[in-house]
Amino acid sequence: MPFDYLSLPRSRKQRCSEIAAQIKQANERRECEVLILARGGGSLEDLWPFNEEIVARAIFASELPLISAIGHETDFTIADFVADCRAATPSMAAQLATPNGEEYAMMLNKLPQRLRQAIRNQTQHYQQTLAHLSRRLRHPQQRLHDQAQRCDELTQRLTRAINTQLNTHQQTLTGLARMIQAISPLASLDRGYALLKRVTTDELIRHSQEVAIGEQVFVQLAQGHLICRVETKQP
Repeated sequence: MPFDYLSLPRSRKQRCSEIAAQIKQANERRECEVLILARGGGSLEDLWPFNEEIVARAIFASELPLISAIGHETDFTIADFVADCRAATPSMAAQLATPNGEEYAMMLNKLPQRLRQAIRNQTQHYQQTLAHLSRRLRHPQQRLHDQAQRCDELTQRLTRAINTQLNTHQQTLTGLARMIQAISPLASLDRGYALLKRVTTDELIRHSQEVAIGEQVFVQLAQGHLICRVETKQP
């Protein structure tokens, strides 16, 4: 719907009311599919009606899509921020309102191909994920077999450790037994020595002066024992 802003009354308030009314009327009549709110360049005062609240509310309430193209590319008004789309210039607003049909047709023709490619990519992704999970999934029987094998390995390791400890203790005991055997009185008896004891008290005799002539003594040998009488003695 054409709208001649320059034909509006010069009063700023009246201009704003006219702009809001035109936007409302366009939505009521529904004679177009999109609205373009445009004005060429001008001073700040000329563009100020597009910063007023009444115009902003009318743009916001518009059910028809509205493109704002106020002033030059460097000019910004509140209407630009409330509109559905902002164009740098009125001519660019016309281009936005009348897009290239062939270009959109090409885009639509490519959509099925893009959709199929997206489905293939998603399917491949799920297949890779499923393959990865399948490799990680193991049969319970296989898991039991692995656990049993692990138990066998641990049992063997434990057995080897126990045997090693037993051998170590056995060697230690053997060494201690040899030491005890070396210092044992029985070992001395095997080498030809004898133990002398009193017959009555079983007390060891270490010196010849501890016995009297004619006294009986008990002689312990490596094999058996003797009871002897002292005939002579020397210090």
